[in-house]
Parts: sequence; C-alpha cells; structure tokens
Amino acid sequence: MIDREARDELVDVIERYLADEITAFDFDEALGEFMGPRDDRTVRDVARDLWFYYDDVIDHEVVADKELWDFFQRILLLLKSDGELECSRRWRWTLRQAIALPALAAFVTVAALGGCTPIAVLMWIGIGCLAAVSARWRERDERSKSREAYLAAPFSSVSELLGVRRGVSGFRKTKYPEHVRDRRKRPELSEMAGLWAASLVLAPLALLVIAIPEADTHCRVVT
Repeated sequence: MIDREARDELVDVIERYLADEITAFDFDEALGEFMGPRDDRTVRDVARDLWFYYDDVIDHEVVADKELWDFFQRILLLLKSDGELECSRRWRWTLRQAIALPALAAFVTVAALGGCTPIAVLMWIGIGCLAAVSARWRERDERSKSREAYLAAPFSSVSELLGVRRGVSGFRKTKYPEHVRDRRKRPELSEMAGLWAASLVLAPLALLVIAIPEADTHCRVVT
C-alpha cells in the first residue's frame, strides 16, 4: 500500500539533509519517525536503510561521495514514484564463518579449562585481530558485488530504474555539489583505530557476530 503523504514527508527530510538545511542528528531523529510499523513498507525500509549512511555519534552536515549522492537521488526517485520495494533475503555461509567458528570454539574451551591464563589472553588478542580483519574482508566483498546492481540500488537493474523513471514526470536529479566532495565524518585513520579497538576489547563478541551466517539481500521495485 502506498502512503503518498508519508513518502512526501520522507522526501522532504532527505532533500533538507542533502541541502545542508539539517545535520546528521536532525536527520537521525526525523528518520526515526518513519521506521515503525507502516502500511507503506517502502517508507519504513528506506528509512531503515538510510540509517547506515551518516554518523549518529558525531553531528555533521551531509557527507557523500558521488556514488552515494546518486544513491540518494535514486531513493528520492523511488519515493516519488508508485513503485514498491520488495526484498528477499537468504543466509549464506562463507569462508569467514569457517574460520571464525573453530577459533571461537578453541577460545571458549581454553578459557573454560584454564581461566584467565596467558594463553587465553593471547587468544583474546588473536581473535580480536581476526575479527577486525574479517570485518574489513567482508566490507571489501560487499563492494565487489555486481557493478550494475551497485549502481542501480535500490532498483535491481538499470533497466528497472529507467522504467520507473519514465513513469515519474517532473523528477530532476540534483547535481552532485563539489563542496561536499572533501567532507569526512571523521578521519579514516580514526575509523580504522576505532574498528581495531572495538575488535580487541569485545573480541569474543565480535568474532561471534562474524561466525553468524551472512544475510544476502536482493531487492527490486515493482509498480
């Protein structure tokens, strides 16, 4: 079911964020109002997906490279259309789980038998490093997916995108603003340090998350 009023409200929030009229904290608060149960599932799903594209710890104006900016434009196209987002999910096992599960089992065994021994401490550090490397490995795998799928998301293909575009009169893609190009949420070195610190401090928990099968989600837009 399409809720045109809710879609128009979400479009307004996104456009205000892209225009630097609101910052990340305001954007986060506004999106929260769209994430609950709704008759229009596309509104809810879009709001939840957008949660990954800003920092809710450090307030900032919109940060986006050209590809992310274009993704926001495709989201706006979807919301302005009568298309509905349909997603299917399957769980898959990868080499990451095959490595993480035995490592986690070995650590639990050593810790249960010997407590906080030097070996257990070394294993803690080792699985923390393994968790950090696995996280970066998975991120790189996600980026290497089908180029067409990446450039068309949330649509399943460029042809599907063009089909929806023809049905939305008056839609105009906003040109990428050059002043946004050099913006950063935080220094890349800081992000890397944060990943390693969290992986080391929460080593068993971080590895447990990696040991869980990964969700492979496929979405398409139907009209």
